Amino acid sequence: MKRPLARSWIGRGFLIGLGMVVPLAMAALLNEVMSMAMFELSFKERIYRAVRDASGNLHPIGDLRVLPFERVKHGDGETTLRGAIENTGDRTIATFEVEVEFFDQEAKFLGECTKSFRTQLVPKHVENVLVTCGGRFDGPIPEHVSFKVRAIQATSL
Repeated sequence: MKRPLARSWIGRGFLIGLGMVVPLAMAALLNEVMSMAMFELSFKERIYRAVRDASGNLHPIGDLRVLPFERVKHGDGETTLRGAIENTGDRTIATFEVEVEFFDQEAKFLGECTKSFRTQLVPKHVENVLVTCGGRFDGPIPEHVSFKVRAIQATSL
């Protein structure tokens, strides 16, 4: 017995549609997985401290050395630190970020702030910087006994 023509066309259309949807769904899933992997990779580059040059190549951030910092002002929920960053590498640094972590007398972590600087820090030179944490943008800085300053990211020319 022969099936009606409409029913066979609907069945074929369903199979053809299913045949298209499955590969498209797999491609979308693969795209999502790859996007997440690239996001994690870019996040790890920041964590592991790297300098990205104009060509997009990564170099260790070891080219930046944090020289001693001192507290010059503290009060009203705001702390200002004065110090210097030295470019020990062979590339000009265009931007860099420093992170300041604050600790109490038991060395317990209290908070942190991050500041970015735009400069033309040529090789083998030092850039003096003031870092102000707290105030209306960062929120109040808790009472602290010590702090640690480190370079966390930079770009070079």
